Amino acid sequence: MPNGSRTPPASTTRARGRPTVFDPAKADEILRLIVDEGKTRLGACAAAGVAYSTVGEWIVDNRRPEDSDPETTEGFGERYARARFAMMDRWADEVLTIADESPPSEYNHARLRVDSRKWLLSKLRPDQYGDHLQLGGPGGGPLEIRATVYLPDNGRDRPKASGG
Repeated sequence: MPNGSRTPPASTTRARGRPTVFDPAKADEILRLIVDEGKTRLGACAAAGVAYSTVGEWIVDNRRPEDSDPETTEGFGERYARARFAMMDRWADEVLTIADESPPSEYNHARLRVDSRKWLLSKLRPDQYGDHLQLGGPGGGPLEIRATVYLPDNGRDRPKASGG
């Protein structure tokens, strides 16, 4: 490679493998599993019998059925993003269900399930499920900081008595 560069020029990069065929029925099944059952992409892919990497390509390429109109039909990536939001809302609902319906003998397991969901939600959607800390003034304005310094009266600043 010229000039000691470690990355090859773009023209010599390896081409991608055989393109994956978009299966609308499998895509719908994956989205249904994510929304209705709260499965992760990994779990939904396994249940639908589609490779994780294949679904990743469908998401990145925003695949649509071949006979669809690109102007009016949503791509798989857009639908997947909406499904993920619905999945996270389901997880939030599950937190209460798990906490309320777990028997005392399964307390530690239930706590782990609840804490895992809460942590994931706080990282994936911090605007909705994260800890909110407001660092600002009233009405969202700038934070105003005032400092008052109190000095003891030690007599140094008093006028000296004359005469004496």
